Amino acid sequence: MDPGSLIHRERYPIDEPAHPLRTSTVGRVRADLSRDGCAVLDGFLSRQGLETILEEAAGRCSQAYFAGKHLTNAYFTRPDPA
Repeated sequence: MDPGSLIHRERYPIDEPAHPLRTSTVGRVRADLSRDGCAVLDGFLSRQGLETILEEAAGRCSQAYFAGKHLTNAYFTRPDPA
């Protein structure tokens, strides 16, 4: 599998350093990370990429941790309302 096929490269030309869309996206992501500590890349995965990753995740469900009804975040720390 070509890893590049997982990414919607028309929307996110990550392999083209001089592309204006890449430059603006990197700037936005840096600002989001600085402000919020996270960044969202809507539509980052291609259709094939999403299908591939979902299939792989489904095959590994038995190895996953499920929190049930408890609220948690990626760091398993208390929520920060700020």
